[in-house]
This record gives sequence, structure tokens and C-alpha cells, in this order.
Amino acid sequence: MNTAPERSTADTDDIDHNNSGNETFRTVLDARLSRRSILRGGVGTAATAVLGSWGLAA
Repeated sequence: MNTAPERSTADTDDIDHNNSGNETFRTVLDARLSRRSILRGGVGTAATAVLGSWGLAA
């Protein structure tokens, strides 16, 4: 016989569980993505400078 599964009594809408003084995951993630975009821009600028100088030397 099929019976309905029991429902959890946990409150899934209660999101704020970080009671410590540590940074939230979102803050850490935003900082990492920001650093990554800065590094990617720096590598792109360096590559453009190197490839551009090769074109001028020819």
C-alpha cells in the first residue's frame, strides 16, 4: 500500500545560519570573482602588448 512520505519539520525559509563573525559565502565568492576578472584583464592586456609589438617589428 502506498503512503504519503512524512514531511520534514525543518524550517527551510530560515536562511541565516551564520552566527559567527566570519564572512558570508556570498562575500567570499564576490571577492574571488572580482580578483579573477582583474587577473584576466591583466593577462589580456599583456597578451595584446606582446602580440602588438610583434606586428610592429615585422
